Amino acid sequence: MKCGKIMDKDPLTLKENEFITHARQVLRDNKLRSVPVLDEDEKLVGVLTRRGVLNVTSNKSNVTVQGYVKKTTIVTPETELIELGHKMIQSNQGTLPVVESPRNEKVVGIVNIVDLFNSIEKLDISTNEKSEDIMTKKVETLSSNDRVTKAWTRMTKTGYSGFPILKDNNLVGIVTRLDILKSGFARFKKEDDGSRRVNDSPKVEKIMSTPVFKVKPSTNVTESAKIMREKDIGRLPVVDSDDEKRLIGIIDRYDILESLLGA
Repeated sequence: MKCGKIMDKDPLTLKENEFITHARQVLRDNKLRSVPVLDEDEKLVGVLTRRGVLNVTSNKSNVTVQGYVKKTTIVTPETELIELGHKMIQSNQGTLPVVESPRNEKVVGIVNIVDLFNSIEKLDISTNEKSEDIMTKKVETLSSNDRVTKAWTRMTKTGYSGFPILKDNNLVGIVTRLDILKSGFARFKKEDDGSRRVNDSPKVEKIMSTPVFKVKPSTNVTESAKIMREKDIGRLPVVDSDDEKRLIGIIDRYDILESLLGA
């Protein structure tokens, strides 16, 4: 199967001279991970990502997309899904522009890791690996009492798009970039800039996603992939076999792709 079969053939795009405030609204309203950015000649110059938007601390109307464009890996409609998976893993990009050809970078579509996840099942790929074999054991977490600004700052510094939330060392939720964008608090200044407005932002427990979908160390990677597809989530906390509130690791779509594709 090829990218042309699963790509969005009518993707939203932005021009590099558009205002970042508009771009932020486009990402938030359409729940997008990234958007291709074009120049005045309709040629691809890169992408604007959720992380890039979260790095914007200004609400000034004259700030444009241009300064926040990120270089991107590209694929074509003829790219096989296995190759697509490898490109996503190598570039650590969950959304890739699809161009007409390597020589003609006219954007003809966009494909994301969810599209790949929902289609890779048809390739009949399986693995004997378990969640404990691929999980990250040193998990970045936040407290339920932490402010949204702290989550925002942590995301921009680490590149992680979501964090498990703990209360009294028990797993109670997950907060993601999309949760922050939907809350409207992506406009707040960063936690460490000395602004008194930091304390005006809500606690993460007010915007976190619940209930928490989770797996045990013994859960097969193929089963974890199925849960992610069915629940439309990008990460799964791994909890102790004897205590489902005790977090011991986390896996995401990239971990699962690496396992399934042998990357």
